[in-house]
Amino acid sequence: MAKKSPKTPDLLKLKAEITRRSYCVEIPMDDFTAVERAEDILGGAPLANNSICDQLTKLLRAAEVEYNGHFGNNIFFSLDVEEDTKRNHGKILTIIRNQIIKARRYVARMDKQKA
Repeated sequence: MAKKSPKTPDLLKLKAEITRRSYCVEIPMDDFTAVERAEDILGGAPLANNSICDQLTKLLRAAEVEYNGHFGNNIFFSLDVEEDTKRNHGKILTIIRNQIIKARRYVARMDKQKA
C-alpha cells in the first residue's frame, strides 16, 4: 500500500510577487554618444548636473537607472509596481527625448567650434 504524502503546512505555501519591473529604451548610437558627451561629469559638460539618471531618480523613488555604453546604446531603468503607469512611462520617455535634443545641440555647437 502506497504512503500518503503529508499535507503541506500553510507555512510552506510560498508565493512570489512582482515588486519591480525593468525596462530598456534603445536610442540611436549617435544620440547615445551625444548624451554621453553632454553629460560628461569629468569634462564639466553642461548636462552633467542634470543627467537622465538625475532626472529619473527625482521622478521615481530610488529608480535603478543604468546607461554607460557597456551594454550598448540602451537606457535601462526599473520601476516599482505602483509607479509602473502609462503616465510615468510618458514622463520617462519625455525626459529621455528632451535630453537627447539638448545633447544634440551641445554636440553640434562643440563640433562647430572645433571646425
